Amino acid sequence: RSINNSKKDSLIWTHNTRLKHSVFKELKKPGRNYDNLFHHLNSVQGNVELKCAFVRDVIREAGRFKKKVLIQMLEQFQTSLMQVEGRKRNSLPMETR
Repeated sequence: RSINNSKKDSLIWTHNTRLKHSVFKELKKPGRNYDNLFHHLNSVQGNVELKCAFVRDVIREAGRFKKKVLIQMLEQFQTSLMQVEGRKRNSLPMETR
């Protein structure tokens, strides 16, 4: 079973690494159309902590390029990720928490 988990973790890591490359490429493009970037962010795999770490990396990279509007949008996206996760946890029956 742990072999399956490590293989799954490896697949998630590989997917997210490729995705990060694509997101950073989108981030460097001129303009303010971030639809593709957020489309990529919605396909990040893993738990909420992993997703938030991914978004923090993108925020740091956006800071390098002085993309203030994008940084605000990413911070809102990260907040909504945590709110959705909080709602999921609150809706679970007590036995499964």
